[in-house]
Amino acid sequence: PWNKVHQELCEFVSFDNAVQAHVLSHVYDYVQRHVIIRDRQIIAVRQWGYRTEMRPGEMYICPNTGLLRQVKKNKSRRPPSQCIVGPTVRFMKRDDSWWEVRLRTRPEEPSTEWDVWLEKDVGATTPEEFQEAYGGKLFAISKRGLNAQETREVYRRLKKQGRRRRRPRSRQR
Repeated sequence: PWNKVHQELCEFVSFDNAVQAHVLSHVYDYVQRHVIIRDRQIIAVRQWGYRTEMRPGEMYICPNTGLLRQVKKNKSRRPPSQCIVGPTVRFMKRDDSWWEVRLRTRPEEPSTEWDVWLEKDVGATTPEEFQEAYGGKLFAISKRGLNAQETREVYRRLKKQGRRRRRPRSRQR
């Protein structure tokens, strides 16, 4: 239980000593106290109500039991959140909605352009963020929500891609 863990920490920390009190404050950098569990997702409610999904290995206090827990790796494969249509067009999923996202090559020099998918200034975004979001040196120049028919088409494409990947290769002799 988190209360016992916290009690033991406080027993060995002198709050009159600034260094020891500071060390205790760092515990909250590693343990999320405010979380929401929704559809098997553990969401941390951070400062100013900002919410993020917690990653495997992070620790949190279970809101139902009060136990200190660690986020486990999800054993089931998550459905894809992206469908590549072409080199500069992707269907991407966010908050249970599919979007058509148009991409452009990221400029080499810092620029004042805006990435509409990441909702950040291109010049202030790291190459790793672009790599994770788009798989390369690209940034989003426009996005458009898909209607129901277009969304069904995305799922058809994903199903087709999945069948193609799982089919065993024929051996050449």
